[in-house]
Amino acid sequence: MPAKVADELRESSSGPEAGAIANSRCCWGGCSGLEQLAFTRFIDTGALDRHQRKLRAEFHRRRQVIRRQTEACLPGARLTGRDGGLQAYLQLPPHLDELALVRAAREQSVLVRGSRFYTLTDASRPPALVISYATVDCAGLTKSLQAIGAAYRQLAGMP
Repeated sequence: MPAKVADELRESSSGPEAGAIANSRCCWGGCSGLEQLAFTRFIDTGALDRHQRKLRAEFHRRRQVIRRQTEACLPGARLTGRDGGLQAYLQLPPHLDELALVRAAREQSVLVRGSRFYTLTDASRPPALVISYATVDCAGLTKSLQAIGAAYRQLAGMP
C-alpha cells in the first residue's frame, strides 16, 4: 500500500489505538464472507478433522524417518523431544563443530540450522541441529539426512 494512503488511513482514525487500527486495516483485511463460509463448511463436514488426521500421520512418518536416519547415519547424535511439532532437535556430540557441520550440509544443498542460530547469548549450549520437516517429504528427509551424515562422519573423523 502506498505510504500516502496508509498515512491518510492513520489520520482518519482518532483515539489512542488509531495507529494500530489503521495498521491492521492496511496489513490484514480479514477474510471475505465467502472464505468464512467455505471454512465453516470445511469444519461442519468433518473435512478439517480428516485433513488434520492425515497431516498428523504424515508428520509422524517424517519424524520416524528422522529417527531411523539419525541412528543409521549420525552415530553419537541423539534426537530429543517428543513426537509433535514440525521440527526435530538433534543433539550432537560435544566435540563436533556445529557451524562446520551446517556449512558442510549447505555445500550438499541441505539447508539446516544449528541450535546456536536461535540464541543470542548462550554460547555454552551443546552443538545441535534443528531440522524442519514441515515441507520435506520422507524421501527428501532420507536424502538430506544421509548427506548430513556423510558430512558428520567426515568432521568426526569416521569412515
